Amino acid sequence: MTTVILNNRSYAILHAELDRVGGGQAGPAANALFDLSQPDIAGSSPVACE
Repeated sequence: MTTVILNNRSYAILHAELDRVGGGQAGPAANALFDLSQPDIAGSSPVACE
């Protein structure tokens, strides 16, 4: 069994949808909701498990 965890630190799809509906530039509060960088995931470097 292989488990893959991707840590992209952002909800890029939400930014794309905001652009698509004409929402304009996101403000600080919206950007905080789109941001996944906090809290940092411990051991977020690639790890091979067997």
